[in-house]
Amino acid sequence: MPLIIKFIKPYTDYECEAGLLQESYFGLWEAVQHYETSKNVRFITYARYWIVQAVQRYLEKCGSAVCIPSHTRAKMSRIQKVTSQLRQEQQRADSNGDSGFIGHASG
Repeated sequence: MPLIIKFIKPYTDYECEAGLLQESYFGLWEAVQHYETSKNVRFITYARYWIVQAVQRYLEKCGSAVCIPSHTRAKMSRIQKVTSQLRQEQQRADSNGDSGFIGHASG
């Protein structure tokens, strides 16, 4: 139980812990059903994946009025992350006196 709570802790800002805990049990059940001992993977490592997947899908299902597929949400998250990194790099370059090509017009 303490490990499951550790896995769902990052998501408690979006939903109450009791609801996330219930969904994590569904993920744990899926892990039990699909686990193969022949793969040489510790069960808790395998179960973590299923628990996090169950919690993320639960949040996606009830956290938005518009249904966006999971893979699309993942792409959107990656795009936002890269965009943020590029902006930070550009700001560092501008503060060092280097003028980059993003956002600067020449002429």
